[in-house]
Amino acid sequence: FSKGAKNVIIAGAYFGDQTIPVANNIKSTGCCHAFEPNKNNSDLIIENAALNNLNNIVVNHLALWNKSNEKLVFEGEDALASTIETKEDNANVLHTITVDDYVKQQQLSGIALLMIDVEGSEIKVLQGAVETLKLNKPVVVFETHSLYDDWSNGLENSPSVLLMKSLGYEVFAVREFHQNIDTGNMPIELLPLDKTYCVTPPHHGFNMLAV
Repeated sequence: FSKGAKNVIIAGAYFGDQTIPVANNIKSTGCCHAFEPNKNNSDLIIENAALNNLNNIVVNHLALWNKSNEKLVFEGEDALASTIETKEDNANVLHTITVDDYVKQQQLSGIALLMIDVEGSEIKVLQGAVETLKLNKPVVVFETHSLYDDWSNGLENSPSVLLMKSLGYEVFAVREFHQNIDTGNMPIELLPLDKTYCVTPPHHGFNMLAV
């Protein structure tokens, strides 16, 4: 989905495990904008970009959210840490920006792909990206968690899916094996939401594709 893209945005970029291959894929055409509020991880993205001779990555030490200039703190450990709002000022406070505000500030166009893996705050990121989604119509890959995205009335009626549908998107679940099966070169399997049955541990979700 990133092939030939002018701009790609990755929320929850971790140490660059998706950022590096995407940036490599578009190094002759565009830029990858990585958002990672964990300073240790964002520093690793910079290091990994240098190791891979990539100069088309913009690393933002910010949290994407549904409002800009909010304060958040991490709750949990490392890759599974989620973000919650706070009113406190401390050394570990995280600052937010919306996708829409970032796109306007940087005057970005041609956004072909938006990837979101932020441990439960995906709906917040999507809410802050509505104008970008309307204008650019990027492919969106995002995680969903039953703790934060209510599936009780069916996955097709979860808040994140209803938002994407309201913007004209069609949404699919991505078949997950969680490393229980060596998928090798198996094609990625997309599932219609009303046919998707999923039971996961409470701290984890699975991936969705919106087109």
